[in-house]
Amino acid sequence: MELDSTFVALEWTFGLASLGAVAARARMRVSSTRRKGVAVVAAVALVGLAALEWGKRIEPYFLEVTTTRVPLVREPFRVVLLADLHAGRMSASDLAKAVSLANATSPDVVLLAGDYISGYEMIDERAHALEGLRGLVAKHGVLAVMGNHDSEPYGDDTKRRDEVATRLRGFGYRVLANEALDLGAFWVVGLEDVQAARTDVALARHGVPPGAKVVYLAHD
Repeated sequence: MELDSTFVALEWTFGLASLGAVAARARMRVSSTRRKGVAVVAAVALVGLAALEWGKRIEPYFLEVTTTRVPLVREPFRVVLLADLHAGRMSASDLAKAVSLANATSPDVVLLAGDYISGYEMIDERAHALEGLRGLVAKHGVLAVMGNHDSEPYGDDTKRRDEVATRLRGFGYRVLANEALDLGAFWVVGLEDVQAARTDVALARHGVPPGAKVVYLAHD
């Protein structure tokens, strides 16, 4: 999606890096050894800054749909996977666009793989942006697990994680916390956040028949 914008942004970013390299070479031809060193450092810094800005301010806002075929079941079954949406960094309109793209594929199930909010503030600071995630529709529903940004602070204080989960349930989505759900074609096993050390595979698999086809959903 939006390939023209992607290529323009790439040219702009690499153009900055190239400009820095050209400037450094020009300085090295006419400068002292010390100035050569300064020019090289400046060029390296410029390239690093361009890469940082690319990763922080440009690439995260691309919405790209990637399709992969997995030989899991015989009959067609469409799964949409969304992860690291980071409401707060992403606006409500950004998330709404992702929801629209997901719904346009007519999914059988939507899997949400964590990090629904950005930063480590309580949910009230990100609630407005998170509203953009409302409205996902799938034949077998929307299933979610928590990510590290949703789970912190770790330990006994679970208020942040509970509030995020409550919001998702309010959207009509099911949050899997070390538990499994039978979709008919296969089982989905949703694991608690790995970094919070709350993952329990044995508990999550409880009730899954031996030999059943299983898709694991987890965030790390």
